[in-house]
Amino acid sequence: MEIIDNMDKLFGNSCRWLAKIEIDALDPQSARDKVCELISLYVSLKQYNSHVSKAFYTKQTIVTDLDNEKDYVLSKPVTVLSRGGTKSEEQIYKSIGEMLQSFPIIGEKMLNAINLHSSAMESINISNQLLNLWTIVEVLVEVDKRYSYSKITQISNTITTVQNTSYVKSLLEQLLVDLKHCCLSIESDLEKITKGNNDIERMAALLVLQEFEQNKIDLINDLPNYPLLRYRIEHYAKQFSNRNELKKVLANHRKRLEWQIMRIYRNRNMIVHDGSHFPYIDLVVQNLHFYVDNLIDTINFYVGKGYETLDIIYTMLSNKELSYQMILEKTDSRKNALPIGDDYIEVVLGEDYQR
Repeated sequence: MEIIDNMDKLFGNSCRWLAKIEIDALDPQSARDKVCELISLYVSLKQYNSHVSKAFYTKQTIVTDLDNEKDYVLSKPVTVLSRGGTKSEEQIYKSIGEMLQSFPIIGEKMLNAINLHSSAMESINISNQLLNLWTIVEVLVEVDKRYSYSKITQISNTITTVQNTSYVKSLLEQLLVDLKHCCLSIESDLEKITKGNNDIERMAALLVLQEFEQNKIDLINDLPNYPLLRYRIEHYAKQFSNRNELKKVLANHRKRLEWQIMRIYRNRNMIVHDGSHFPYIDLVVQNLHFYVDNLIDTINFYVGKGYETLDIIYTMLSNKELSYQMILEKTDSRKNALPIGDDYIEVVLGEDYQR
């Protein structure tokens, strides 16, 4: 490593000195990552020996390929936890108001969860992010030691119930977002659907009710350049139009959630025991972040509805999940799945979709 004066006023002359390092790497981004890890190690060693707060943040890097002398200006990549923020300003402040109201009821647990979430967002270390987010899960998901189920099984059951509650709704919401970006006629197409009080309900009607079959065909024909969107519409129509298919969708989603939670837990244990983790930890943390946000939002929603404890909220959600399964179990006189009709909102979206 060589420390040199910033003679050429690189990075807008925002720094007086530059650290120059020659390193072997497959590509510019890998070179940047390796150098940042190396410098971070040096700073950590200094921090350990001096007990001075660590302060090393690489916002920009210039990587020069020594083979062709080409320069690459690379900015600090967006962290895993910074991805996916889609709330508007109005939604953000509404959510803040709801959360402030929940603090006196849920109490210290919610305050601890929000502080841990803040620590995860501020950390640049992926392992620390995972540990902070997983601690939120352990804070908010109460484990009853009287049960024969293990701690991780109880946590997994609660998280999967919370996530499954709004799964189909989330699929339709994302489909609508994508259609509004790609299909200019989507608003007028939905206006032609005479059932449903909002876009989600009208989209569900378009997908599952036979009387809107032609509307569905017209929408698909309006997307000649988007084969994946066309496929999703046809795929969802097939899955959501039959109670048995819907049961399979939710059962498969629950199974995938259980796998993901176990992957998260294994990474958590590896970090705690020897500081290691699997190479796909970025994806694991991204999923965990989504689960945590959904868990906190769910708790705040039901506190606003008058539910006063976490145990009551989780019990109510389990009962709703059971009631929804009973709706999907309905059959006709020949023991075939009962056709979906005017009850399509209840069947496709479940009782809890208004959340």
